[in-house]
Amino acid sequence: MHRFLVTALLVAAATRPLALESRLNAASLQDALGIGQSRVASVRERFHRPYRINVGRGPIDFIEIVTPFRRVVMAAEEQARLGNRFFGQREAIAALAPSPSDVDIVIELTFHPLNNYVGVPSYDVQLISRRARTPAASPRTIERMPRFGPRVPGTAPPSTGPQAANPPGGSLPLVGGSVTAKVDGTRLDPRGVYDVLVLDGRTTVLEFTIDLTPLR
Repeated sequence: MHRFLVTALLVAAATRPLALESRLNAASLQDALGIGQSRVASVRERFHRPYRINVGRGPIDFIEIVTPFRRVVMAAEEQARLGNRFFGQREAIAALAPSPSDVDIVIELTFHPLNNYVGVPSYDVQLISRRARTPAASPRTIERMPRFGPRVPGTAPPSTGPQAANPPGGSLPLVGGSVTAKVDGTRLDPRGVYDVLVLDGRTTVLEFTIDLTPLR
C-alpha cells in the first residue's frame, strides 16, 4: 500500500467522530493500534488534541480524558517508543484490564512553590448530564498521585495508584500531582455532554464541559 494511502487511512481513523466506545471490538482495537504505532507524528497529535482541556488556572494546569480507545493508543505509542512493534490486540486487551470500560478524567496540578501540602488535596469530581441536568455516574474511584519534581513532557497522563509517599529521605518538596476520577463508561451517554465539577469540599475549584461525541 502506498505511503500516502496509509497516512490517509490513519488520519481518517484518528478523526472520524464515532462517539465514545466504552467497549472495544476487534476493528476498534486495530484502529487504536494503527494510530499509536503510526510513524506520522501529526496523526498522533491530531488524535490526542480533543482529549486535552487546557486550563492554566492554578492549581489546575490541564485536564486529560482517557477513554478505552485512547488508552490503547497511548499503550501502543509507549511500546513503539521502546522499539516494540509487536504490540498487538492481545497486548491491547491486557492493557485495558482489569476495567476495560473505564473513562479516566485526569486533573493535572501544579502547586505554589511555598505550598504547605503534605499530599494531593482531596478533590472530588462530579459529572452532571447537560441533557438530564442530573448527576451522572459517580466515579468508581478517585486516585491521587503526588509529584515531587518537574512534569515529564509527553501525551500520556501519569500512571496512577494509591497516594504515594515522599521519596526516601523526604527532602523533595511536593510541587504538584494528579487526581484521576475513574468512571464506568458503560453508564455514560456515548454522545453525551457533561458538566464536570472539581470540588474541594463544598467549594467548586473548577467547572468545565466535556462532549463525548468527538471522542472514541
